Amino acid sequence: MALRKAAVTGAFYPGDKEELKAMIDEFLKKADDVKIEGKGKVRAILVPHAGYVYSGQIAAHAYKIVQGLDKKAGIKKVIILGPSHTTYITDPVTDSNHEWETPLGTISIFDNDFPESSEAHMEEHCLEVQVPFLQTVFDKFEILPLVVGDAEEKEVAKQIKPLLDDDTLLVISTDLSHFHEYDEAKEMDLKTVKAIEELDSENIGEACGKVPIKTVIELAKQEKWKVKRLAYENSGDVSGDKSRVVGYTSFVFYS
Repeated sequence: MALRKAAVTGAFYPGDKEELKAMIDEFLKKADDVKIEGKGKVRAILVPHAGYVYSGQIAAHAYKIVQGLDKKAGIKKVIILGPSHTTYITDPVTDSNHEWETPLGTISIFDNDFPESSEAHMEEHCLEVQVPFLQTVFDKFEILPLVVGDAEEKEVAKQIKPLLDDDTLLVISTDLSHFHEYDEAKEMDLKTVKAIEELDSENIGEACGKVPIKTVIELAKQEKWKVKRLAYENSGDVSGDKSRVVGYTSFVFYS
């Protein structure tokens, strides 16, 4: 079985197993206890993909909602969709490896018909940083890692939709604006956040995962999912440096 070794461990998140587990557990402990309407079923979450010290707490608000869903609702598969940062591609591609490794263990990739590219995944961080969170909140599951480039969101949604059964969760990985001054960034980001809340793919603004965001909006419209904003912050709120910040948000989509 071909194995993808972690590429950003020790940089985006701790390389030591116990330190990593303790950090994620603390994020989850501090995250809000958010309830979705009635008996709504979680279908997708949207989370950031920066270093954990910057965006881990924002991501944890979404992961806390799905924590334990493998026991309560039978989640056994997770599709992770994010933008390609390292390789030029258009349509979504998965990894040619069969397993992914992090300090928390090894996860298998489930069978799928997507084109494969080990190059597109080898150094990519946007999907990898989600896996330790998933390994913490779920016990037994498989993943489908997908990076996408300048693709048409309706086509991406068409490819993913048949896989979204009751056993499957979709994770959208994206950061918001990059390297603007704090107040300017916040104004830009909150417009994007509002657009996501309103399922408005025409006004996403500046986000590195624009196609993944538009894809989940397209799926939400087709499947009549509801959406709830969980958190927003930028790197200036964490570091105190407000000269050039990166924005982060998290959402949950549910039926």
